[in-house]
Amino acid sequence: MSAFGMLGARALAASRDLLNLRAYKSKSVPGLVQGIGALAVVMISAPAISAPLSYANAVLADNPFAYYRLGEGSGTTASDATAGARDGTYVGSPNLGVPGDGGDTAVEFDGTNDFMQVPDLDVFGTLMGSFSIEAIFKTTTTQFGSITSSFSSSIGNTGFAMRVNANTGATGGTGTAFFVRDNNGTAISGNFTNDIYDGLFHHVVMTYDQSGATAADRLKAYVDGVLQPLNYFFTGAPSNFLTLDQAVGIAATQATPPTGQDFFDGTIDEIAYYGGVLSANQVAAHAAALAPSPVPLPAAFPLLGGGIALMGLLGWRRKRKPATA
Repeated sequence: MSAFGMLGARALAASRDLLNLRAYKSKSVPGLVQGIGALAVVMISAPAISAPLSYANAVLADNPFAYYRLGEGSGTTASDATAGARDGTYVGSPNLGVPGDGGDTAVEFDGTNDFMQVPDLDVFGTLMGSFSIEAIFKTTTTQFGSITSSFSSSIGNTGFAMRVNANTGATGGTGTAFFVRDNNGTAISGNFTNDIYDGLFHHVVMTYDQSGATAADRLKAYVDGVLQPLNYFFTGAPSNFLTLDQAVGIAATQATPPTGQDFFDGTIDEIAYYGGVLSANQVAAHAAALAPSPVPLPAAFPLLGGGIALMGLLGWRRKRKPATA
């Protein structure tokens, strides 16, 4: 018999003894305790129910154009987790390897001169007729800044922005803002004022679909899987998208490489860019994948607890009135 099989046999015997008063009288205490220990090992060794799909797997399953986990512990390279290998570069001295929320570590940016730049996302601009950007971040700042942006100073260039403490996506304010512009200068933007600057990680997604009939159909935003009502400032239907003429910035607006602006003060864990619109169900699934997965107790666990309680009761009975043969 294997070692685990022997443990199982002892566990079974212990469980029987725990439920049999006469057996308790006939068993030696050391032998019973040994069986209890075996039962505990069997309980702990029982396989748990599989955890839900991890966040990273959920993201990759939806085919992002680029995906940065920001899980590096050192160096200046921010790896793209997709096959596109469009790696970015950390600029300044961001604090790598801080605790994250997406299954690995995150990066803390100082809001002064730390950011990340990705020069190889220029072709993403041609996909912006329907696109999504997904980020996990936390902050307590009141400083206007960019989670991610590619924003030219020329009004006639393709660009986007996801910003904190912003009204229109281009100016400071009191909400979280989203901005999209095409090469004709047509723009749409909006923000929500739901306070997410509480020092906790939040999952934020923006989507844009140029075919939407209304501004609310075209530009949407979600927080922790829930669709948010937006206040719209520009309500156009951008559709003439060309390549981005500026590198994409993360934790800054990458307006004039390699110098950023509108720096973000906080921690970013994960960020992904999609050449398509994530559905409400996909967004909810990604948010759900971040939630801790409860590990259920084995079905026999109550028997162990009941057995131990019974041992205590029997011990009390023996102390009150010694058992006779």
